[in-house]
Amino acid sequence: MTSLHDGMNLVAKRVLAARHDEQGVLVLSRFTGAARELRDALVVNPYDTNETAEAIRFALEMDPQECRTRMQRMRRKCERDNVFAGRKT
Repeated sequence: MTSLHDGMNLVAKRVLAARHDEQGVLVLSRFTGAARELRDALVVNPYDTNETAEAIRFALEMDPQECRTRMQRMRRKCERDNVFAGRKT
């Protein structure tokens, strides 16, 4: 998700929710709020095409176990820190 301004937070979290196989790598623009929250994503400046290309290359070459570990941590964060977190019932 390489938006130039914030607004892709839910899209990034939906990607995580949909990846039950825990494969893949999330590449996020540093301008998204989710980039501050999802520390295991690869964060890029979308204005810097070289940095973005390098992040994609890194993601493609990443060890599958590292991908799974990163996805698991981000999925747990989204499950734990949601709109209902801290709400008393």
